[in-house]
Amino acid sequence: LNRMNKKQWALIFAQAICAGALFNLLMLFGLHFTTASIAGVITSALPAVIIIFSVILLKERLSLNKTLCLIFATIGLLVINIRGVTLSGHGLMGLFGDLIILLALIPEGLYYVFNKMKTKRLPPILLAFILNLINAIVIIPFLFISPAIHMHFSLLETNVLLVSGLSSALFYLFWI
Repeated sequence: LNRMNKKQWALIFAQAICAGALFNLLMLFGLHFTTASIAGVITSALPAVIIIFSVILLKERLSLNKTLCLIFATIGLLVINIRGVTLSGHGLMGLFGDLIILLALIPEGLYYVFNKMKTKRLPPILLAFILNLINAIVIIPFLFISPAIHMHFSLLETNVLLVSGLSSALFYLFWI
């Protein structure tokens, strides 16, 4: 850890904030206004978001396959939202939720691009620990802000938090 420079620490911090805090906060907020099924379809546009950021930040070339991916993802999102408003009564609040879910893809896509940018590799267990530690520090204040979260957790709620924390750590570990 001592051999890491400021740029590498900034990338690790950006990864943690993007994939952990921002993505989850935006996703949970967006789900208050739209359905989980529509959110699931919208998040399938993540590869297109990664392609866009890879072209912009990593100067990758836009191949025919990547271009087709962007076109189909865009058409799919348009069809879902137009059809959702006209046929299912999705409404303006549903569109707002869809937009928030779409915005959640930005930090998630940036996480993958930032992961490609790292120059020195840390052991996966250490990196997973660091990412989760940063996420915990960033997310804890939201426990005090959100009226939906109670400060006194039942045994079940405590176990759910522990399991979700463990699964988050395992996500980073297995992904890396």
